[in-house]
Amino acid sequence: MGTWHGLIEDDNAFWLRFYDSTGNIVLLPEEAQQQRAERLAARLRELGEDPDSI
Repeated sequence: MGTWHGLIEDDNAFWLRFYDSTGNIVLLPEEAQQQRAERLAARLRELGEDPDSI
């Protein structure tokens, strides 16, 4: 566990966050969902699809 500075639910502050054994932050469920959506959109663009039109 450690501190992290950033925006969560419109609050820009220092937060206590969990980190894994290699020092990577453990994502909140909302962050993980956003990351998956961004990866999917990028993949769709690679395939020539516009993710905003689907």
